[in-house]
Amino acid sequence: ALLLGVAVALPAEALASLIDRLAPLDKAIREQQERAFTPRSLTHGIALFVFVAGVGPFAEELIFPGAPYTGLRPSHTPLYAGWTTGVCFTLSHADPRNWLPILALSGLLASVRAVSGSLWPSVFLHVGFNATALGMPLTRFPKDPSVGLILGSLLVSVVLTGVIVWIGRASTSADRARRGDLEPDPGVGETAP
Repeated sequence: ALLLGVAVALPAEALASLIDRLAPLDKAIREQQERAFTPRSLTHGIALFVFVAGVGPFAEELIFPGAPYTGLRPSHTPLYAGWTTGVCFTLSHADPRNWLPILALSGLLASVRAVSGSLWPSVFLHVGFNATALGMPLTRFPKDPSVGLILGSLLVSVVLTGVIVWIGRASTSADRARRGDLEPDPGVGETAP
C-alpha cells in the first residue's frame, strides 16, 4: 500500500497540473501555498514531513473512511460505504479544482480499505502518497514529466492495486476483518439504563 501511494502520486499530480492549466490558481495564492510547503529549515522540513506525511493521513483516515465506513458497512455494500466516505473526504478539501484527483485517490483508499478489512493499508497508502507529493518539488524530479512516465506510474499503480486485491482476497485475516466490518457497533441502538 505504501508503494501504491508512491506510484499513484505522479498521475494524481499530472491530473492536478492539467486542471491548473485549464483553471489557473491566482498567483498570490500559489506563491503562498508554495511558501507554506517549502521547508525553511531542517526543523521546519521535519515538522512538515511529520504532519503532512504522517499525522495528517492518519487523522484523515480515521475520519474518512474510518468512522463513517465502519458505521455504514453493516447495512450497506462496500461500494456504497466507500463511495460515501470518499465523496465526504473529497468535499472536505477547500479547493474544488483539486476535487477530481482527490476523488480518484479516495476511490483507491476506499478500495484498499474494503478489500483488506483494515484501516492500516489505507493509512500507509495515504502516507506514501502525501510523502511523495511533498517530496517531489524538493527533488530533481522533472517539473513536467513525460506522458510515458505518467502512464508507467499509472500502470505500476494498477499492478500494485491488483496485488493488494489478490493478497486481500487470499488472506484469512483480511477475510476475518471484512466479516468484522459487517458487525454493527455494539453501542448503537442501546439505551442507557
